[in-house]
Amino acid sequence: MFLKRSMMIALLSSNVINIVQFPDLSSVQEIKSKKVHMFCVNNAVYKVDQASGGKRQQMSLMDQICIVTTDKTLVFFEFSHSSASFKSINDSGISIGGSLPTQIFWDGDTIYLATKKAYVIMNKQSGELKQ
Repeated sequence: MFLKRSMMIALLSSNVINIVQFPDLSSVQEIKSKKVHMFCVNNAVYKVDQASGGKRQQMSLMDQICIVTTDKTLVFFEFSHSSASFKSINDSGISIGGSLPTQIFWDGDTIYLATKKAYVIMNKQSGELKQ
């Protein structure tokens, strides 16, 4: 997955996320504190607000990643320019229970998780289920 703000690429392989620099593909970081099942980026970071004349409507100017771990926890990371790496923005994570999702989408404060049998919409800040 291409991370537009930091000009990096995130790759998932063997339960580890490898962050590489674009375009030379040199290794920058490995995220492997827990086994990674899947991940996504916060799409709200890249949205343009049409009401403000095309100015960016951003929660953050940095790339953000949400990781689903094999122990059914959501862990969030944000790119830090000072360290040139991704840093955890919630150490404990949010437990999602149930089955591991097959799809995940993150848009601002809303996270959409889908499994083979159901879907869940939750609030990122509180972990509260919206639906």
